Amino acid sequence: MIKNILRPIAVFWLVLTLPCLGVQGQGMAKDVIITLSVDVKEILELGLTDDAAIVPYCQLSDDHNGFGSDPKNFQSDVYGGKKVKWKGKSDNKGSVKIILIAINSTDSILFQNGRILNRRHWKMSGNIKNDAGLDQKISQYTIYFVIKKGFKTYGPYRLDPKLKANN
Repeated sequence: MIKNILRPIAVFWLVLTLPCLGVQGQGMAKDVIITLSVDVKEILELGLTDDAAIVPYCQLSDDHNGFGSDPKNFQSDVYGGKKVKWKGKSDNKGSVKIILIAINSTDSILFQNGRILNRRHWKMSGNIKNDAGLDQKISQYTIYFVIKKGFKTYGPYRLDPKLKANN
């Protein structure tokens, strides 16, 4: 009986004291997955080949708190020492294959040891630099992708979103 009374008190105490011990915020720092969704049907039916022309038919989202009205203004919050992953998604009228993620500056928050990315099964991933001096820094990068439909490949196409460091 006393155990049943003390258990909720102990949990309540932990909830109150963990932030004082510097543990708060750790739950937010995680790997981030960014998804590029493409309206393949529209792009192919309209015969679009220009990067600017495809923007209305592309959407970026992530599994955290990314925001932006279009891919050029899309920004994902990422965390030092964690990974960021990209994957392509289509409207089932073809497939979207991400072929390269490129860093647009030498002082980018992206990727420890100057490495670009690892590609596995058409999903790209990389590590975010773990450097407190980069906190709140915004870095632009470029996603290169192709559309595959049947035996044909269209593109490559290019989008330039942003990452914001949270260390």
